[in-house]
Amino acid sequence: MPKNSIQFQKSFSIPEFIQMYGTEMQCRERLFHLRWKNGYVCPDCGSKSYCELKSRPLYQ
Repeated sequence: MPKNSIQFQKSFSIPEFIQMYGTEMQCRERLFHLRWKNGYVCPDCGSKSYCELKSRPLYQ
């Protein structure tokens, strides 16, 4: 039976994970940069400026 590539992928240690995602703000920033590697660009109009809604976690 072949190895499952997901099961045997390189993983983070707990200290590495905490360093990258330890706080809510670190996690949000990391996910933002994973989603928009070259900076935010609006999918509708192509604008590079945005604001965060206070009522819910959404970029506008």
